Parts: sequence; structure tokens; C-alpha cells
Amino acid sequence: MSFLDKLSERVGGFLDEVFLPEDVAHALHKASQAMQREDYDAALRILYRTHAEHPDFHRTHHMIGMCHFHQEKFDEALSAFDRAVEQREEAVSHLYAGLSAEQLGNAHEAQVHFRRGLELSDAAELEFDLLFGLGRVYLAQGRADKAVRELKKAVKARPDQSEATVLLARALLQRSKLDEARKVLERPGARSAGQPALILRGEIEEARGHHGQAREAYDKALEWEPNHLIALIGVARTSLALGDHRRANECSLRALEEADEEQLPEIHTLLGRVNEAVENRQRALECYRNALHLDARRPQAHLGAGRILLERGDAETAREHFQGVLEMGGDDPTMRREALVGFAKANLAGGDLAGARRLIDEVLQEQDKPSPEALHLLGQVALESGDPAEAVVAFEEAVRAAGERRVDAVEADLRRALGELTFDWELPERLDDSTDVVEVLRQLRDFVASDPRIDHFSARVQQMLATLNSPLSVAIVGEFNAGKSTLLNALIGEEVVPMGVLPTTAHTCFIQYGPRKSARVVRKDGEVTEVNLEEAKRQMKTDADDIDHLEYVYPHPDLRSVEFWDTPGFNALEDAHEETASRALEEAEAILWVLDANQALSHSEFEQIEKVPNGRERLLVLLNKIDRLGPADSRGPQVEELVDYVEENASARIAGCFPMTAKEALAHRTAPEDEADAEALADTGFEAFRDFLESRIIERSGRIKTLEIARQLHDLVGDMTEFQRALVDKYDQLGGEAASLRGWLDELADERPEKHAKKEARALEDRFDFVLTGIEREIREALKSRGTWLTRKVLSEEDQTFILDLLSERLDDVLNRSRQTILADVDELEGAVAQRVGPIIQSLPLGDARAMNRRLEGFFDETRMLKLLLEERVYGQLRARATGQIEAAGQRALEEIRNSGQEGPAWRAALRRLLPDTRGHLNRELAAWYEEFFLAACRFSDRVQRDLHLLKLEAEHHFDVSAVLQLASD
Repeated sequence: MSFLDKLSERVGGFLDEVFLPEDVAHALHKASQAMQREDYDAALRILYRTHAEHPDFHRTHHMIGMCHFHQEKFDEALSAFDRAVEQREEAVSHLYAGLSAEQLGNAHEAQVHFRRGLELSDAAELEFDLLFGLGRVYLAQGRADKAVRELKKAVKARPDQSEATVLLARALLQRSKLDEARKVLERPGARSAGQPALILRGEIEEARGHHGQAREAYDKALEWEPNHLIALIGVARTSLALGDHRRANECSLRALEEADEEQLPEIHTLLGRVNEAVENRQRALECYRNALHLDARRPQAHLGAGRILLERGDAETAREHFQGVLEMGGDDPTMRREALVGFAKANLAGGDLAGARRLIDEVLQEQDKPSPEALHLLGQVALESGDPAEAVVAFEEAVRAAGERRVDAVEADLRRALGELTFDWELPERLDDSTDVVEVLRQLRDFVASDPRIDHFSARVQQMLATLNSPLSVAIVGEFNAGKSTLLNALIGEEVVPMGVLPTTAHTCFIQYGPRKSARVVRKDGEVTEVNLEEAKRQMKTDADDIDHLEYVYPHPDLRSVEFWDTPGFNALEDAHEETASRALEEAEAILWVLDANQALSHSEFEQIEKVPNGRERLLVLLNKIDRLGPADSRGPQVEELVDYVEENASARIAGCFPMTAKEALAHRTAPEDEADAEALADTGFEAFRDFLESRIIERSGRIKTLEIARQLHDLVGDMTEFQRALVDKYDQLGGEAASLRGWLDELADERPEKHAKKEARALEDRFDFVLTGIEREIREALKSRGTWLTRKVLSEEDQTFILDLLSERLDDVLNRSRQTILADVDELEGAVAQRVGPIIQSLPLGDARAMNRRLEGFFDETRMLKLLLEERVYGQLRARATGQIEAAGQRALEEIRNSGQEGPAWRAALRRLLPDTRGHLNRELAAWYEEFFLAACRFSDRVQRDLHLLKLEAEHHFDVSAVLQLASD
């Protein structure tokens, strides 16, 4: 009651009731004397007797209210003051009615009485009290903005009034106007406030983050009253912020002894924070639980309990605490973000990755500058979701956001993410045998299958694996009519492929192992037909143009480890034959080069031999048809001369050179058993060649195959490396284009919102002027005299309704056209964004392009929502204001126009008052709407840049095959 006691009762203002009966005046005088003696019961007995005899006197009701007010019976007081103002409104009755309602917690009724008291003519003397009361009520309602306005007026009326000055500073503190609040406390009027001013100064400095100055102010307040609860709590809070945990704990415990039940939850929460800071988590959790037991709506206690439970691994209970904070709402963004982060951590720990990601996205959207903690958590979620590339990006951003502060946990997670981003190669030390090569190829197979961007390498890897697991491929090549098919038939011991003077081997023939003799004719359209050998020979002649290749299957044991490729000749009549033979040189694992002994090693053949890789390991030169040089007993010198010539010119490129006659060898091998001649077969040279082929080529097929596949592996990994470099360069280039898009948007965002809002505001005002010109014309027509010259000019009710409806309709049309103008401008901007992003999307691999398209669609979804808000927030408000003003003041404006007589500025002024404040509204709301559009566009651009950076990072690390390339190069 200290403030109320300071108020003057101001009862002398009722002497103006000059018609007061003498007995009533005498009774009221006696009641007034009793009130001065503070004998309110006696005064009330007098007043109620007077009221019973004369119930309609305002003064009686007011004095009854004053008696109840001083007895703190505020219900009865308010009723009496309400009856008083019903009899006659006076500022003093409204003042005390407002004070009574304020004491009863009825802020709205108090506000009505204080506001009405200020409107009365006798309020001058009571202006301060009414303004002060209004400021208090607004502050109690949480309307600090209105409280500041009224309290500033009160302080201006009474600069020396300390309570009002301190309350103004508190209202400014609630509005976060900290510097202004501080200056108010420095005024002379606040210096006499003593302890309340010191405590408020502590709160202001604490809000400014000046914890040392805040504690100093709280300490000075404690000098006035050593156990003042608010000051003790303030010292504890600021000591905690300053790291003085001993003092924080001491003051918290002192506050605990002084606190009543209402303040206990705050102190238990503070003790929890102190114990958590000194890592006494068990005691901290107990304090938080004590606080929540007393008041379940303590967000800091929920956050503290959630943090500790999360550390202990109790994610489910921690989640309940964080969720509780979010369900409470509140206007503290820091506390909300901490709850979102804690909730996300709990979801992450509980395996709800989608829920954790949604919460972190919400945190990042609310932050102007993403915090290291939120970015770190985003990276952890991405890592657990199997997206190490996004995790690396998030961890790198977290490190940058932390600045000079070293965050070991983030850097450790970054190293882990980089490790997971890189393929987990387990390579042998060397490629010494086929087992090592197979292991590398199997890892390469898994590697290329891990991402669709590199799966086009899969076929080559699978082919190499199939080659290693398949029989050794031996190509029989040479110029046309050198006897290749004859040699092949001699090796098998049966005429399997056609022989003759024409180039009948027009297709590559694969001779493979099988359980029975057969042939498969593979046509160019993919059709495969299994036939016998005779039918295969026939189809080779009749359907040569339709056949792609032939596969001969023969149950010969040597074909289990080796298969032969019979190829067209190099000098056949068709170019396609030479192309097929040349391809065999590249693909076969071993080569039997058949030469006509009469045309040994022509210039073209030397050139071909030079091109054969690893020829020293896989190429045998066969000098065929030595039978044409003479009988076996006389052709020796000539044969030796030919062999010497070949070895002299090509020994460094071949594994060996063998003279032979395949024709005679075939004859001996296919002769009946009783006619077999082993010596004659040896004279053909075939046996020496076959022994060498089996011992040096077939038995060493694994080594030959390994060498060939190792060479192919080196080429493959080299191609992969080039692909990786090209992909990284492409992502880098596209990232530059996305950065260019962001730069363009930034330029537009700097000038376009304000510029276009002002431009459209001017255009709208011009259109409104045009509308008003038309309305004036309609009014002029309606006011024309009708009948005689005595007819009075009037606007009938029908005319007024028509004119006002027409004005509403035309204003609505103008607003619609303005909105369409803005939408067309935004559509053009969207098109420009899509046009700039389109080439980026088209340059991406299919999977990445689809993801980027979804980004673009998300941007369009966001702008679609903004377009709906354009009507609601910008034009809808203008439309509603125009409608309201026309309905409220339209007829009055038309009456004013009719009474003004001559048409002129008065007409336009009256009509303008019916229009909304277009310029101010558009300059504010339309500019803000444009800013939101550009924020959405910039967010989209940032996401595109981030996605491209992520793809580049992934290409740099995940597609890194440098270790395999180094192994294949050794």
C-alpha cells in the first residue's frame, strides 16, 4: 500500500454540488471527519444511512468507495466507484476505480478507467496518477511498448517521481532498449529510488552481458538489505556467468533460506546450473528435478535435466524434457534453440535420424549465422545417415564458424567423415599373381557399384574379372591364306573350321571347351542358333553378312584351359576382316602369328608386331607352309635362314619363332591310328611348337593373363582418374556459376525491394487519383438540379450507395491490377533464376540433376506460398482498410461534399480520407514481402552452391583411385 498511501484522496472536489441538501451535506461532513481519523467503519455507517435516504448522490458513492479502498476491500470499493461514475463521471472516481481493479488483478477494467479518467476535463491535476496507473497496467499485461509510451508521459509530468522513473526503465528493459533504460536510471528522479534502482541497474547490465557491472549493482543492493532475495539471486546468476562458482553457490543457498514457495523453483534451477558447471551432475540433476517438482514449467530446469540425462545415455527421458520446453513456447529464442538442439541430439542418440535432421534444419533456419554446435550436429546426423560428403561440408563449416576456438570433437568427426568418404581400399602390396589382381578387381567392382556416376566403368571391370576366370584366349592371326584355320584344326586334331584358298574365315571363330561337338551361330541381331559343324560351315558361306561370330564347342581336354580365336586375315578382300584381326591383337591374351614361309615378315606385319603389347610374353611367330620349301631332308638350311631373319628383326618383341607345316601336321594328326607316323609328324615342326605352346604359354597362362589384365587395369584406373578430374573441374565450374547467381541475387536484393515498393506505391496513388476523378464525375452528375430552379441539390440514399459501391469496386480493381503487376515481376525473376540454374542442372549427371531439379521445385513451392501471402499481407490489408474506411466514413464524406457547394479541392480531400495509406503501407509491407522473396531465392542459391560443393568434395575423396593407380603402375 506504500504507493497508494502517497496518493491524495482529493475529496474536496465535490463541494461544487451546490444543490446538496443540508442534512446530506452535514452527514457527509461527519463521514469525512471519521475518514480523516481513519475510522472507516464509522464513516461507512454514516454513508450507508445517507445512501439509504438519498441514493442518487455521486459524492456518497465515491466516499463509500474510498472507505472500502483504505480497508483494502477492493471488490466493494470498485462497485462503489462504478456507481459513482454512473451518477457523474469525474477523473478522481475513475482513478480510484482503476486502482481498485488493478489491485484485484483486473488489468483490462483498470485500463478502461485510467484511460477514461484522462479523457475528462478535470483530469489535469490527476494526470500523473492516471498515466502512471496506465503504464503499470500495460506492463502487467505484457504490453511494454504501450507502457513505455504512457510512463514517458508520466515522468515528463513528474520528473522527480522515482517510482515512475524506475518503472519506465523496467519497461524499456522488457523492450530490450537497454541503453535507453540505462540512461533513464541515470536521471535525478531515479537516484532517490535506492535499492529498486540498483536491482534494476543489475538486471540491465546483466542483459547487456556486462556481468561484472551487474554483480556490482546487486552487491550494492545487498548493502541496503543483506538478505534481499532478488539481489541474492542476481549475484548468484552473475557469479555463475563470471565463473565464480563458489560465490554463486553461496548466494544461491542464502537465497534458498529466504525464498518463499513461489521463488523456490528459480533458486533450485540456479543451484542446478551451478552444480552442473562444476561437473557435479548428480547433484545438478537433483536440483533440476526439485525445481520441476515445484513448477513443471521451468524451461531452464528442463534443459539442464535434458543435458545431463543425454550425457548419461537416457535419450528417451532427455527427449521428454527438451520437448517440454518447446511445448511451453515462450519468447526466448536462445532457450528455444537449445531445446531444439537437445531434442535433435536425443533423437540422434535414439536412432531417429529423420527427426534429428528436421529439428536441426529448423535451428539453422532460425539462426542468422549458424552456430558451430548446430553445424556439428548436422554433420553427425549426416554421418550416421550414411552421407559422409554432407557431413564433411557441415564439419568444415562448423570449424570455420568456431573461428579461433579449437573444437577437438568437430575436428575428430571431420577426420572420421573424410575416412568414410574415401573408399575403404584393402590393396595388396604388389600385383604379383592372379589372386592379387582378382582381389583388386573385386574391390573395383564394389567401388564402381557404389555410385551411379561411375557405374559406366562396371562393364570393363566385370570383363576383366571374367577374363581372369576364363580359359586363356589365344588368337590365331596373320595375313590372308597363311594357314590359320589349318593350324587351328591341327591343334585340335580335327577339321573344325573351314579351310580353303578363299578367305572363308570372314568372322572370328571362338573354339571353346564343351561336352559335345557343336557350333553356335551368333547373328548380328542377337539370335543364337546351335547347329552341327557341317551346318555351321554351310551357314558361313550362305549367310556370311548376317553372322556376327561363331562359337565352336569341342570336348578336347586342352580347351579347358585355353580357347582359340580364329580370325580373318589381314590382307583379306574386305576391310572389316582386317579390323576384326587387329582387334584380336588388342584383346587376346596370347597370339599365334601365322606367316607364309614364302612371304616371311612383310613390312605391314613388322608394323603390326611393333604394336603388340607384352609381345615378349604372349606372341609366337609361326613360319607355316615350310613344306613348299622342299622335302624335310633338304629344306633345313632355308628354314634356318628364315628363322634367323625373323629372330634378328623381331626377337625383342616375340616369345619365339617356329617353322612348321600345319597342313602335313593336320594330315598326320587326323590319319588312322594304324597309319600314324610319329617321325614324320616331328618333321613337320608341329611337335616342337606344340610343346613350347603347352609349357611356355598354356601352362603359364595365369602369368600371361595377369600381365594382360594388369595392363588393362592400369588403363582403366587411368581413365577413372581422368574422369574424376573432369568431374571435380565440372563441379568447380558449376559452383562458380552458382556463386554468380548468388551475386546477381544480392545485387537485386539490395535495391529492388525498396525501389519497386516505392515505384508501385507511386503508380497505385496515380491510379487512385484517376479513380477519384471518375467518382467526382459521378457525384457531379448526381448533384445536378432536377425540375425547377427551387429544387435543392441532394444525394439520395440510392445515389450514395451507388457511388460508394462504385468506389469500392474500382479500388478493388486497381489493387488487383497492382498485385498482378507484382506477381508478373516475380514470375520474371523466377524465370531468370530458372534460366541461370537450367544449364547447371543440364551439366550434371542424371542422378545429381534430378536432385537439383527437386531443389528448384522446392524453391518454386516456397515462392508459391509467398504469392499467396502477397494478397494476405499486402493487398488484403489495403483492401480491408479501404472497405472499412468507406463503410465507416463514406456517407459522412459525401455529406461533406454536398455541403461544400462548389466542386474543388474540398471534394478531393473528402474522398482521399476514404483511401488507405498506400504509400506508407507498400513502402513497408511490399518491401518486406520482396525481401522475403529474395531471402528464399538466396537460400535456394546457397543450397545449390552447397550441393555442388558437396558433390565436388565427394568426387575429390570418394572417387579417389590414386592408390590403385600407383599399385597398377609399379
